[in-house]
Amino acid sequence: MIKINLLHNQLSTPVARESVVKKDDPTGQTFRSAAKKGGARVMKLTILFIAIIAGGIFLIMERYTVVNWVEQYTGPLNLLAPVEEAPSPEMIEEQRREKIRQLYMANTIRQQTRDIQFLTHLSALRQSKSAIFVSAFTLDGNDYAIDFYGKTEKEIIEFTNAYLNSKTIDETRPEKIERDSKIAGFKFKRSLSGTLRLTTGAETDTLSTVYIPLEKAKKKVKLLALSDALQADDTGKSKESKGVIMGKHSVQCKITGQMENFLKFATTLSKLSLNIEMTRYEITFALRDPRQKDIKKMKPDVILFDYNVLIPTTVSDTAATDGK
Repeated sequence: MIKINLLHNQLSTPVARESVVKKDDPTGQTFRSAAKKGGARVMKLTILFIAIIAGGIFLIMERYTVVNWVEQYTGPLNLLAPVEEAPSPEMIEEQRREKIRQLYMANTIRQQTRDIQFLTHLSALRQSKSAIFVSAFTLDGNDYAIDFYGKTEKEIIEFTNAYLNSKTIDETRPEKIERDSKIAGFKFKRSLSGTLRLTTGAETDTLSTVYIPLEKAKKKVKLLALSDALQADDTGKSKESKGVIMGKHSVQCKITGQMENFLKFATTLSKLSLNIEMTRYEITFALRDPRQKDIKKMKPDVILFDYNVLIPTTVSDTAATDGK
């Protein structure tokens, strides 16, 4: 490059710059070496920190696997709470069925309690009305029927009003009072039929039931009857019907004894919460001599007592049946 000197009007050649030759600086090399070592140390610490965090997360996520592996060599450590496994579809289905069973048995107990209350009402009327003879009474589910005799029409009407004075009666179909000489001393007869009312329960009303086998249930009924001075005998073979939730074994037995003792028996049986469903009562009352005070010499009432023994149907039972 050529510079022009305007003062002296001379051309001059620029002085070449002296090249600066860098010499090795011991201090600079030491700094750079320390910087490299510091960077490597920070990198190692960072990797170690990340590894510790990742390891901690892994241990938390796989804690049960890790503890199980350690326990193979150390024995039970009891470090972790037991794992609650998610219920299987079979378990969920069985829980659903058990809920239905509990609701069914709660409804059964309500009906049995109503039946016993109504029978108690009838028994009290029989004892208080000496001019009335109740010859037969049937209660089948919600349907009832009664035949009774009276010495006068007035007694028949009074007994009818007292009988119908029950909150459990829903509907009544009374027949006309008729003259009848079949029973000595009682000139008039009347028949009533109708339905009883059953109060509904909430879906939260459940009942845990003690399920016992068929033969054990039949034996239990006979022993309870015997403890209340009643004689119970099966009238025939039980009938079985299968269901998705429960199977039913229908049983009928003939019970002889005093109606009042039968009420004690039915009350005790209902309170046991067994898988026994009382369904039907057909009572034939004995005409007793009011002068007879000896209970042992009194003629017994006869009760045809129907009940079901309910056996749960499990998921495995259903699968076995479907596989056949």
